[in-house]
Amino acid sequence: MVPEKDSDRVPGDEHGRDSPSHSPVSNEKASLDDVDNATFAPLNTRPASLATRNSRHSAALSRTRSTNGYGVDDASSDVEDDDAAPEAPEQKDPFEVVWDGGDADPLNPRSLPLWRKWSIVAITSMGSFCVTAASSMYTSTYTQMDAEFGCSRLVATLGLSFFVLGIALGPFWSPLAEFYGRRPIYLASFASFLIWLVPSAVAQNIQTMIVARFFQGLAGSAFLSVSGGTVGDLFARDQMQAPMSVFTLAPFAAPSLGPLIGGFINFNIAWRWTHYVLIIWAGVLLVTVFLFVPETYREWLSTL
Repeated sequence: MVPEKDSDRVPGDEHGRDSPSHSPVSNEKASLDDVDNATFAPLNTRPASLATRNSRHSAALSRTRSTNGYGVDDASSDVEDDDAAPEAPEQKDPFEVVWDGGDADPLNPRSLPLWRKWSIVAITSMGSFCVTAASSMYTSTYTQMDAEFGCSRLVATLGLSFFVLGIALGPFWSPLAEFYGRRPIYLASFASFLIWLVPSAVAQNIQTMIVARFFQGLAGSAFLSVSGGTVGDLFARDQMQAPMSVFTLAPFAAPSLGPLIGGFINFNIAWRWTHYVLIIWAGVLLVTVFLFVPETYREWLSTL
């Protein structure tokens, strides 16, 4: 056995045993302590080019503000707005034409008495009722008219189709009412409607009937396209529900009641009296509009 040299011994170990600091167990514990005390940098799994592009995109989003009032910078802008000085009140245009006292101005249609407002709505709604009832009252004349004119039912139906076509083209009255007011359009259109009822009452052939029916629908449609504006002229938004419902009901109820009225007339007297009754009805309404429906378009009245 080769004796161990003194130089091979670890100082402080009389028996030549290894120091506890160099034992395998001690080394393992030391390595575990080093792992616990170590601080690791976060891993970046995205490529550098993708991270740079996303950062540029995020910066672009932060600089973009929505115009609807809910932009991405609202949180920071709210803090800035609190510190900002209050904005100066907007100055009123000295050349703007407005009502003195708003809706309470005596010349403003909304200042009319409630009963007067409702009477105007009733008259204009009755005009819509008359025009749309004329479209369906015509159907009750088919039997007698076909026998007198010697035409088929299909050809006679063209009178109804062309009347509805005239109503479809009628919205051209609306822009005219914006320039000249509601009242002139009511008078001009209903006078034309009354005039074109006459050829229907005295027609001697189906061709005259079809042409006259087209112009009846074209002239009478003003009450369908302009009357809604009259309701808006007379009532504020919070008061418009009831009068607007009355106006809206008229053109829907009249086509349903028209055949009943026409059927009663044709059952008792000749078919031409259907158009005679419409002439009387339209004439009374025209006089009523002339006497009791004033101009209500506020923008037009403010220029007087």
